[in-house]
Formats: sequence, structure tokens, C-alpha cells
Amino acid sequence: DAVGRARVGRARLCDETRGDLHACHTRGAFCEQGASVALPCDSGSFGNITGLGSQDECHPCPPGHFCFVGAVEASK
Repeated sequence: DAVGRARVGRARLCDETRGDLHACHTRGAFCEQGASVALPCDSGSFGNITGLGSQDECHPCPPGHFCFVGAVEASK
């Protein structure tokens, strides 16, 4: 789908030799188990730490703030 293609287009490479959660060290993104690339947190959420394992681990953007795709913090 279009969302999936957009995510892949913006993906950041991880250590392809390991292919696990420890391979991804990108804030604002997550790596699912076995992934070789990190996917950015969706708009409306942010990732301020590394090692996130799914979109569910990205933090929701607080009320009165906005978060773009791949945000590392909420903005006013």
C-alpha cells in the first residue's frame, strides 16, 4: 500500500548482519523483530529513545503539540 511504500522510502538502514532489535539505533524510528531497516514513528507520535520494537512503543504526541513522521520529540 501507499503508506508501506512511503515508510520503506524513508527507512534508515540498520546493521543487516544482525537483523534484530539491537541492530537499530535510530531515534524517531523502530525496528520490528528480524527487520533489516528501521521504520519511522508515524505522524502523531515520536520516539525519543533507540531500540523501539514496534509503532506501539512510539510515544503519542501530547495534546496541543504536533509530531511529524520520524519525530524525536513533540513540537508546539
